[in-house]
Amino acid sequence: MANDKDKDSDDRSNTITRTFTLAPATLTSSETARLIAVNTAPAATGNNPAPSCTGSFAFLASGSAPPTVGTPTFTLAAGAFAFLDLPYAKSGLSATPGEVVGIITQTIATGSKAVPCNLHISEVIFDTTTGGAHAVVTSATTAQTSSGK
Repeated sequence: MANDKDKDSDDRSNTITRTFTLAPATLTSSETARLIAVNTAPAATGNNPAPSCTGSFAFLASGSAPPTVGTPTFTLAAGAFAFLDLPYAKSGLSATPGEVVGIITQTIATGSKAVPCNLHISEVIFDTTTGGAHAVVTSATTAQTSSGK
């Protein structure tokens, strides 16, 4: 039988923040960069918790001004997608071509608050007018931090 101290430990929830920084990509005046996230966790069955991925999108750019797309957040159920577009006009780039880096931050609950999440990410550079893809970036570095309850 578990004692009260063990029960308290089991009920404790921590948060892990995982940051994915995609490889730099070149953006020209006729292009848009798109960050994409998808939760590929299977749907919940029985008494299992419903899958959910929570996080945010951001861009860095080599221009003198920061990109003006904000930091949109997302919460993704099983099979759901989210994306953020960065058109060249909002990139803050002062010359074409310029470089952009996509950043996706995932917030993960652990312990009794944990839910399934299988987050996949990518960045696509496409022609703003035609929508034709010019490049797909899937290489990312990952950093992780934890915070206690």
